[in-house]
Amino acid sequence: REEDEVSLEGELRRVTVLFLDIRGFTTLAEYLRPHEVVSLLNDYFGIIIDVVFRYQGTINKFIGDSIMAIYGAPRTIDHPALRGVMTAVEIQRAIGEFNWHRMQKGKPVVNFGIGVHTGEAIAGNIGSARRMEYTVIGRDVNLAQRIEAASREGQILISEHTHQEVSGLVEVNQKEAMFMKGILEPI
Repeated sequence: REEDEVSLEGELRRVTVLFLDIRGFTTLAEYLRPHEVVSLLNDYFGIIIDVVFRYQGTINKFIGDSIMAIYGAPRTIDHPALRGVMTAVEIQRAIGEFNWHRMQKGKPVVNFGIGVHTGEAIAGNIGSARRMEYTVIGRDVNLAQRIEAASREGQILISEHTHQEVSGLVEVNQKEAMFMKGILEPI
């Protein structure tokens, strides 16, 4: 109905993108019933969503057992890289505490790998006038996902670009540069 008012043009924005993914989810889903899988995801995602919102992030999408969050789009915020890193740290802390409580009740627990990257992306409505969604796309978004994929259970990996923006504010352990699928230079 509002076809004339909807813009499909995007804008170049500097954003921080956080991807997180449950490690070992496929194996876990093999022995849980479908309603238990949904309940488990909702329990964990509820915690994560609260943390993302607390640091003024935007949940861009749920991708199965993964979440993509954006800092700096659709609205501009101060210190998006720091907010993304703080979100990752707080998520890992909150999930650890939640896991402890679940273990006390004999319930299954999960852990996450998290990747955070800062760079440029096209932000805007993607799709057509019939079906669209707001998102960010581009090389740096893909790189954020690749960084997350390289993280292990309970680990947070941040890119050098993100580290430059939070240097002196967070403690990090430097990793060796590694090649990532589809990315030409080592990260």
